[in-house]
Order: sequence, then structure tokens, then C-alpha cells
Amino acid sequence: MNYRNENDVLSALDKVKKLSGSVQKTFNGLPDELKTDPVCRKAIQYMPFCIKDVPKSFELTENVAIDVVNGNGWLLHAIPEELRSPKVCLAAVKNSDAAYKHIPNAVKDIEMTSIALRGNAFLHWMKSMYSSST
Repeated sequence: MNYRNENDVLSALDKVKKLSGSVQKTFNGLPDELKTDPVCRKAIQYMPFCIKDVPKSFELTENVAIDVVNGNGWLLHAIPEELRSPKVCLAAVKNSDAAYKHIPNAVKDIEMTSIALRGNAFLHWMKSMYSSST
């Protein structure tokens, strides 16, 4: 599909989402010059996995990071470490206990740890940590 401008892309993403199509495939097929901040935000809103394909020029904020991990907590690993704030990490682990292993030690707290302990992923991670250190 040929897109002439940002509005064409935003409209196309809306149509793809409405038709239950692959927002991620559509987004990935765009040239970087059409991956503007509004287009990136819309793609991430519809499909958090699009965070992996935003251009380096995209301004990733704490609010966008929270939106991403609210959509899929496991994607915390795709968030730059400098944006893995307590708010972002807590939102991630609430969505997926598997996110715990991507939380920087300096950010981990009792609440995040107790949430992760309720899930199996944390226990599997702990087992792998101890079995690899022996």
C-alpha cells in the first residue's frame, strides 16, 4: 500500500485494527520516514510488540513504556533500562510475573517481588539461577 503522509498511515492502522489484521506487520512494512511519533504511538497502542520496531528517533517516554507493559508485561525487556522506573516495572510485573527478571535490582521492591512470587515464572527463574551457579 502506498502512503502519502502521516494521516494516511494513521488511517490505515485504524482500518487494520478494525479488521483484526496485523498492525505489527503493517507497521513493520512502513519506511522509517513514515514512522512518526503519532504513528508509533498508535501502533504501540494497538500492538505493544511494535515497540521493538520503532525508529531510534521515536521519543519513548515513561507513559508510553507503561502503555507497552500494560499491554504485555513481558515486553519490559524491550524498554531501555533508563526508563525502567518503579512505576513501569510495577505495571509490567502486575501484567506478567515473567517481567520480574528484567527489573533492575535497584528498582525491585517488596511489592514487585511478592507479585512475582505468586506466579510460576519467578520460581522457574530462581531455579535456573541457582542451578546455573553450581
